Amino acid sequence: LDREKEGASSASKITGSFDYTLSDLPSGRHKLTLEEIKSNHLSFSPPVKQTVFFTTILPQTPTPTPSPTPFNFLTIVSFINWQQILIFISLSIIVLGVAVKFTFGKPKNWE
Repeated sequence: LDREKEGASSASKITGSFDYTLSDLPSGRHKLTLEEIKSNHLSFSPPVKQTVFFTTILPQTPTPTPSPTPFNFLTIVSFINWQQILIFISLSIIVLGVAVKFTFGKPKNWE
């Protein structure tokens, strides 16, 4: 498999079955040459061989995407205690009252 020079040193012996699993192949193009040889390990004349090219593509493992943290009113409230809310409302009412007083003031015919 994937050898430029073919020979006995790069050969694998397959006997008795035509099923053979190639494992741990990297992604990419590959060359596989099969040759039937005599029982004395010599080639027939002419050689009986077949070469096939194939490409493997390994599946990509998906990258886990973090789930977004839900953001709602309860999330905001969990960071603020009720005393802070009451102080905010009280100050807002005071500021609103002062703004109304300075904006409208005392009517001229107010007695």
